[in-house]
Amino acid sequence: MTDAPPPPRPSAPGKGFTLIELLVAIAIAGLLLSFVAFNPAAFGDRNRLESGASTVVSVLTAARELAIIDGHETRVQFDLPGTTKDRRNTGRFRYLVTSQSRQKSKALMDDAERKEADARKRRGEAAEEWVETEWRSLPEGVVMEAFSAEAGVWIRANPRGDPVEVAFEADGTVLAPCALRLLSVDMKANAARTLTVLVNPLTSVAEVAEGEADLPKGRDPSDFR
Repeated sequence: MTDAPPPPRPSAPGKGFTLIELLVAIAIAGLLLSFVAFNPAAFGDRNRLESGASTVVSVLTAARELAIIDGHETRVQFDLPGTTKDRRNTGRFRYLVTSQSRQKSKALMDDAERKEADARKRRGEAAEEWVETEWRSLPEGVVMEAFSAEAGVWIRANPRGDPVEVAFEADGTVLAPCALRLLSVDMKANAARTLTVLVNPLTSVAEVAEGEADLPKGRDPSDFR
């Protein structure tokens, strides 16, 4: 007589999700959906915008340092495109540097050299002779949208066809505060697609601000009374 098969074991009761497990599952599902909606092209567009702003900051910083080292005024010209419809027409920039050698400080000149320097200045011979470097453009899709040299006043095209200029004196001081607004034309209108490069009027240092930043307004003399 063979042994009878053992009776089947009762199945374990179904185990449900706890509230914490359910919340974790929902969070993971939402994270996966966010990955599906992720657009790598948009991420690249933002990177190009930030890269363009960093380039402008580097250009202005280099001009300021060159003015200090060379002992002469140094300028940066910006050729505004006048439109934001062409992603390839980004606007251009270049340096204007002097061909003259660094002048000796008057404190180090002897009497004859000091008199000669004053005579050249009276004759108008102290004018700088400028050398222009090649034009350089920003990354495609990043456009110079507007330029400002006064709080609340922006220009979108070159005045009278001439490029706008930022000039640094021999001591590194910017001659006039300014701001350059950069726009990513490839990003959607509701995205953070604008950065502003401002030259601080007090420190003459270029810095990047998020969005459509503006130059600080000048203080009225009556504010100090």
